[in-house]
Amino acid sequence: MPGGNADTNHGRDAGSASPGWYAVPGPPGTLRYWDGAQWTNAVHQPQPWQQRQQQPQPWSAPRHLEQSPSGPPLRLPWWQTWYAVVPGLLLCAPVGLIGLWMRKGTQFNLRVVLTIMSIGLLLVGAARSGTNSSTTQAILPVATNAAVTRPTTSPSVSSTPVAVAVPQLSGLTQSAAQSELTRLGLALGTVTARPSAQPVGTVLSQSAAQGTRIQPGTRVDLVVASALPTVPAVTGKSQTEATRILQAAGFVVSVTRETATQGVNGAVLRTSPSVGASVEPGSSIELVVLAVVAKVVDSAPNCTPGYSPCLPPASDYDCAGGSGDGPKYVRGPVYVTGSDPYQLDGNDDGVGCEKN
Repeated sequence: MPGGNADTNHGRDAGSASPGWYAVPGPPGTLRYWDGAQWTNAVHQPQPWQQRQQQPQPWSAPRHLEQSPSGPPLRLPWWQTWYAVVPGLLLCAPVGLIGLWMRKGTQFNLRVVLTIMSIGLLLVGAARSGTNSSTTQAILPVATNAAVTRPTTSPSVSSTPVAVAVPQLSGLTQSAAQSELTRLGLALGTVTARPSAQPVGTVLSQSAAQGTRIQPGTRVDLVVASALPTVPAVTGKSQTEATRILQAAGFVVSVTRETATQGVNGAVLRTSPSVGASVEPGSSIELVVLAVVAKVVDSAPNCTPGYSPCLPPASDYDCAGGSGDGPKYVRGPVYVTGSDPYQLDGNDDGVGCEKN
């Protein structure tokens, strides 16, 4: 590049050029100021985008104003000096590389080597960013003069949770069982009440057996104890009404009869188990029903003992309309007050031939 004192180098020809900017060797568009006597250190270089638009121009300095090799060294702009280029390559790679390639007098091979080293440093820094994100975030804003983009997604975690063992819940209260499920990350499912002699709210069974390994969040269903039903009050009601009430309550009904000479015929005398007792659903409840019979006075010797009304003695009696073959037939009801020699009370309820 031209430089030095023109008077010293060219004698009387130095003053032949008027002061002004003249093109000098270097990147296309490079200008240097001639003060009329010598080259100054004032150098004008176009921006990189201007260099691309300009075509290379031949050096148009005056023919006699060539730089003397013995002149003083050219003073470069600060951003083309080594103390600016090297830190720029390390910290601000784009700026440093521009300064490197614009620097006058730098060998092409040296520029290539420094460029490759700078790119390598950037790649190493990018590779280390995954293991030292805090350091990378501290350097990047200075190095690239750009905003740091932090990842919006959380680190990858295993999508398969660890299975947990189901605890023993039977025998616990419902609230204690729910707390135990929550502690293990499980959920309480459907709770079904079932009448039981256990205290109300006690867990009777669970849908997942103890020790079974299931995923967190799985629901576990429970069956808990509720109060046992009690025998309804049906004493004094008719057999028909009492039977309907007991069956509606979920009980099975059986009937036995107890004879008496007075009272309301067909009325319920008592139940077994007794009214108000707590029993399992589906239990059998026995109704004791009153069968009123007339008081028998054995004043007539022609009556068979144990029947009311009187049945005169005969070899056999059968119920009228039945399958018996007689020879005597009787229409009921016939109340059995003692023995039953004619076997008219087939179900032992104290009344014979009640269907006819």
